[in-house]
Amino acid sequence: MSTTASAFGLRPVYSPSGIVRPAQRPIAASYTTKIYNGDPVVIVAGGGIQKAVANSGRVDGVLMGCEYFDSTGKYNVSNYWPGLTAATEIVAWVCEDPNMIYEAQCTAALTDVSDVGSHIAISTAVGTGSDLTGISLATLDVATLSTSTESQFQIDGLAPYQDNAWTDTYPIVRVRLANTFAAAPLTAF
Repeated sequence: MSTTASAFGLRPVYSPSGIVRPAQRPIAASYTTKIYNGDPVVIVAGGGIQKAVANSGRVDGVLMGCEYFDSTGKYNVSNYWPGLTAATEIVAWVCEDPNMIYEAQCTAALTDVSDVGSHIAISTAVGTGSDLTGISLATLDVATLSTSTESQFQIDGLAPYQDNAWTDTYPIVRVRLANTFAAAPLTAF
């Protein structure tokens, strides 16, 4: 399972509140960059969203899908934002709960349980994904792992799957937002 690179972006797995409640956020019609389901996003001026930048700045949430009217006036519900130039009434569904726990695949092996509390950033795969399924190929970049530098995510633990170990080639870990508009930055430990 975690010996094969099979990225799926960030997927929400649980919240202490017990409910995954995505918020509605606009996407500017002029924003033509694709954002896939599971891609980390940032909230920009005016309350809209754009994809987050790898290893830079904050992450305010994760895209869970969108809806819009295309150039023919047809209403569409999509697993991802396709970056259309003539779309209108674009609504993105974003999981932005600062307490949400997500699962994501790492780019390389980790050490062991001592990596819990460390900070890690998203990889350069943000904004890439499958146009067929709409699923993101974003991963967590192990080269950015740090216990002293605040970053985009904080490792909460190893995902409890069979054949998923810290030292596997591509382990799947659970993380939380570490630097978001909705809460004070978390300190790495």
